[in-house]
Amino acid sequence: MHARAVAQLDSRLYNDAPALETAALPDAFNPFRWSGVVETAVDYRLLAIDTRAQLDLDDLHHRYFKPALTPAITSAKATEPFRFFVYFARFPVWSESPVRIDERSCTRVELADLRFGAPGTGAFHAIALEDSGQRVLRSWFTYGSGTDLGWGDTGAPPGAGR
Repeated sequence: MHARAVAQLDSRLYNDAPALETAALPDAFNPFRWSGVVETAVDYRLLAIDTRAQLDLDDLHHRYFKPALTPAITSAKATEPFRFFVYFARFPVWSESPVRIDERSCTRVELADLRFGAPGTGAFHAIALEDSGQRVLRSWFTYGSGTDLGWGDTGAPPGAGR
C-alpha cells in the first residue's frame, strides 16, 4: 500500500513541475488511508491519500510556503538545537511569530518536520526566542504539542495547537 500511495504522489505535477520530494505516512487505523507530504520549489503540501481511489489534489489539507531566509531564521539556525534539527528534518517548516517575553517584544522562531505533525501541533519542535536585534535569548528542542512552546506572555495565537 505504501508504494501505491507514494506512486500516486510522484505521478502528479505541482505548479506544472514534479515534486522535489514526497512521502506517504500511514494512518493509524486504516491501511488504505495515508497522509501525503509533497515538497515543491515554493511550498510543502499535506494531502489525504486513499489507495483505493485516484489522488485528488483538491483534497489539500494544508499548504506551507517556504519562507525567505530572514535574519531571525539565520540566527536560530546557528544554535545547537536548530543545527541538529535541520540535519534530522526531511520536510522542515519554519515559522516566525511576534511574542512578548518579560515585557519585551521578541520573535519566536519554530522549526517543525511535517513527518511528525504541523507547526505548533506536531511531536517535535526546535524553538528559539530572539530579541529585536535577532540575538537568540534561548533555543531548545521540545517534544509534544503543548509543552514549553515558547509563547511567552502573549500566549499562543488561535489555532496554534497549544
